[in-house]
Amino acid sequence: MKKKTTISTAGHGSSDKKSPSKRMNLYANLAQKHKTKKDKDARERAEYLATLPKHPVKRFFYRLHPKRLAKYWFSKRGGLMALKILGVSILLMLLLIGGMFAYFRKDLDKIRPGELAKRVQTTVTKYYDRNDNLLWEDKGTGNYQLVVESDQN
Repeated sequence: MKKKTTISTAGHGSSDKKSPSKRMNLYANLAQKHKTKKDKDARERAEYLATLPKHPVKRFFYRLHPKRLAKYWFSKRGGLMALKILGVSILLMLLLIGGMFAYFRKDLDKIRPGELAKRVQTTVTKYYDRNDNLLWEDKGTGNYQLVVESDQN
């Protein structure tokens, strides 16, 4: 005897699906891995802090020991701190340079080539002797004009 098999499509998915809270997330494995790593890091950090002296001043000087200081700066945590410090210092330098440029920008008009040329043309260079008597005048053309007459003939 042959058995008939029928496939029913009525009510499809209504009884097979789990409730939303029990459904397996696509990234559940990654989330669990991340949580496990954070817990492990927190435990290691707590174990390290438990070895430190309890008094804050003693703890500060304990951390300043050269061996422990080098161990920190050459660790992953120290490297990340160095990158943070580097990033903040670069940002501060950029802000400082920008601020200096903004401050001195008002003086840039005074040193334009056209402005300097006007000043040089109107400038007269005078040469005096040690008794403050005017000897020569230079009006910027390179043609020196003798102001005093020579006593020698």
